[in-house]
Amino acid sequence: MGGDPDAPQVERALAWLARAQQKKGHWGVIWQAYGTSYYAMSPILQVIASCQRDVQYDNVLRNAKEYLINSQRSDGSWYYELEGYPRRPSAVLQTALALQSCFCCGL
Repeated sequence: MGGDPDAPQVERALAWLARAQQKKGHWGVIWQAYGTSYYAMSPILQVIASCQRDVQYDNVLRNAKEYLINSQRSDGSWYYELEGYPRRPSAVLQTALALQSCFCCGL
């Protein structure tokens, strides 16, 4: 099941994702995404990194990379605590998602 990476639909979707990135470098933290920024970051960055053909989305990857570097905890983990949302994924899952995101950003 392959797709055409040069299809106009792909480019429009990538551009939309790039515009949806928040200034902090992630794509939001909402309860629907399990109350962590890393849940959406991982698949979004995988798509952007795999479709990158030039420097068009370098700023997206750079912003995400900076967010990831700055949000890592001193013990080495990544764990986002959304106030008022007690059902968040474990530090283990959040760290794994953050690491996948790091690999996509070149860390």
